[in-house]
Amino acid sequence: MARKSRINTKLQIKKVALHLFLEKGFTNVAVSEISKEIGISKGNFTFHYATKEHLLTELIKDLCEFQWLVMERELEEENNPLLAYLFELTTMAGSCYNNSVAKDLYISAYTHPMSLRMIRENDTEKAQKIFNEYCPDWKEKDFALAENIVSGIEYAMFLAVHEEDITLDEKISATLDAIMKIYNVPKDIREESLKKILAMDYCKIGQRILGEFRDYVEQLNEKELEEAVLQNSRK
Repeated sequence: MARKSRINTKLQIKKVALHLFLEKGFTNVAVSEISKEIGISKGNFTFHYATKEHLLTELIKDLCEFQWLVMERELEEENNPLLAYLFELTTMAGSCYNNSVAKDLYISAYTHPMSLRMIRENDTEKAQKIFNEYCPDWKEKDFALAENIVSGIEYAMFLAVHEEDITLDEKISATLDAIMKIYNVPKDIREESLKKILAMDYCKIGQRILGEFRDYVEQLNEKELEEAVLQNSRK
């Protein structure tokens, strides 16, 4: 019975924490608030999750998977993985521009070592598939090294979305062009890709995707908890 209780408590912590992160932002939610919401002690929380960062990493992992599926859906007619890659970053910037919670979430993800490592691993794998034709001699290590630079450029874009004197289009264009240059994408393809991306209503789409992700996470965590309770009841 104790083991079943521990499983349910861990899933409850995850469910409540991710909900609060998406509602208030990662930095605005304390472990004490999560614990109080569930009715457990801080010691019980840390028994299941050593730090709040562990939960952030789980959320960002779900977000990476979700966003890519959505990008492929949004650009299904284009059937162009490069555009999907660029559009994912563009909608993230648009979300940061319009939503302080989104900005806090993305910046937190890129500043905490555990979640940043997960992002880099995820994006390195993605970059190998997308940019391999432009970097035919590159090895896995080369893509991993490139991603260390790319993730820094992405982080700088999220930080700078509200800087004055430079439009959001200009910030996004400079960021995406720099990333494509790192992966040896030819100039004509870079220019055409940027033209298509910036012609889209990326701020509005980014907000919609963030709302869809909130619903997705709620449903995912609720399903996981229900399945655990059902499985435990059979033992």
